[in-house]
Amino acid sequence: MNDIVAFDFDGVLHKSIQKTDSNGQRHPEHSMTYDKLIKFDKIMKYIYILRRNGSQIEILSSRKDTKVIQEFIKNNNVLNHVLLNTGITIISTAGASKSSFIFGKNISSFYDDSASVLKEVLSEKISRGIFNPRIFYVVPEFDDWYEVTTEKEIDDIFLKLQIYLLAKESYKLNNSGGNKTEYNTLKGLIKVNKNVNMSSSLKSSSTKRTINIYGTIFSPGSPSTDFREILKILGENKLFIYNENFNHYNDKNNLSQGAGNGFLRQYRLDNIQNLSKPEPKIKSFGIPTANHVPNGSEKISTVIESIEQIKNFIETNKNITDIYYSAEDSSMKLGLSIFRSNSFAKANIGEISRLLNNMFFELSKTNNVTLYQLTYTGIIQIPLNQK
Repeated sequence: MNDIVAFDFDGVLHKSIQKTDSNGQRHPEHSMTYDKLIKFDKIMKYIYILRRNGSQIEILSSRKDTKVIQEFIKNNNVLNHVLLNTGITIISTAGASKSSFIFGKNISSFYDDSASVLKEVLSEKISRGIFNPRIFYVVPEFDDWYEVTTEKEIDDIFLKLQIYLLAKESYKLNNSGGNKTEYNTLKGLIKVNKNVNMSSSLKSSSTKRTINIYGTIFSPGSPSTDFREILKILGENKLFIYNENFNHYNDKNNLSQGAGNGFLRQYRLDNIQNLSKPEPKIKSFGIPTANHVPNGSEKISTVIESIEQIKNFIETNKNITDIYYSAEDSSMKLGLSIFRSNSFAKANIGEISRLLNNMFFELSKTNNVTLYQLTYTGIIQIPLNQK
């Protein structure tokens, strides 16, 4: 019996879809007729090859009326002859779960553009303990599709898509002041970074988790390097490290918003009030690097304590997968932030950075840790070595 390859219609065979909602669900532009839909040429040529090689094709759509799908295929030169004249199945789920239409058949692969649907199918596949179907995340904006085997891989792609869409929207709305370099760079480099993350997680041992560490070189208003902007689109399981005052670090009840990246103090996890909250979405720890007014509390031993606190939290909270900290420059040292003129910070930032780097290195012994330099123009993987 030939295998069956199942494809969603909206966002897969064509690109005329709306933005994702907060759960990763995407919807078509229902007002558009079949002849106005923007064809996804690359995937349709791929379907052509699959069919010529003997695979059966199913179009699995939540649309209740499949007339648009039929007309779209009928009027497509690539698909019309190969599919309609040799048989193609169009199935409407009418909004029901796609899992109930997938499992129990000889479906070898499934392609969809909605993160929520992919997670649902993946969960069912894992619960059944079976190999098929292989699951592919289709991203029309990237003109490509990517195999996913874990929820984290789905979340990674969804996050990078959100960053790209935000940068694109920012440029579109602010054509004169928007950053065209960032818009163009994100489109290409997010794809590269996603593939790096994907390949490393696929090769990793099932007993290890993947942790991505981003040394972020600040650029005001950037959706990829300004923590305030990043927080607008990030999901769960992210940890932020910010520059803290020694006196505020010692005062565990202080949740005031500081200057620079110190605004993250309100989310600090060493505060009793925040620790009592059920799984706070935004998580942060401060590393003391200076006092505005030196008062004798600036001690490297306190810095070591703060870094050890972060390390213990990461090791005991296995859901943490992405860590962000402010990097000064390409050296990947901890950024001075607003403490640039502080004598203690200037004298000790090298040692503080070494301690932070070695904490990351220690984590790499039991986890798959990758260090990245993140700027508004791109992302580069950096070797992680003990210092």
